[in-house]
Amino acid sequence: MITMTNDQLEKINLLDTLFSALNVDELKELANSEKIIAKLKGTNQNSQILCRLIQEHDMMITDVMYLKTEVQTLKTDVQALVKVLHTDVFTQRFNQDFQNLKSKHGIY
Repeated sequence: MITMTNDQLEKINLLDTLFSALNVDELKELANSEKIIAKLKGTNQNSQILCRLIQEHDMMITDVMYLKTEVQTLKTDVQALVKVLHTDVFTQRFNQDFQNLKSKHGIY
């Protein structure tokens, strides 16, 4: 996870305000101004914090989707387990659920 300094957070807040206040043409005009271009040419230590934040955000979205699927699977397993525990394990109707649960989680 990216740890940002107070300076980086302040920059992002200012950029967010700037981006929401200007349209695309105004941003292009601002980015092509001599002062900005001169500043960018003199700065080779760009950490690209915004790109890294977007990449990290995308990875976290994927992780959250995976975790939601895992939680749903566990919920289904718990439901099957509770169903089995509340009845006779050897009842033909629930024996298959019990065997499937044992096989799924490698319990023998």
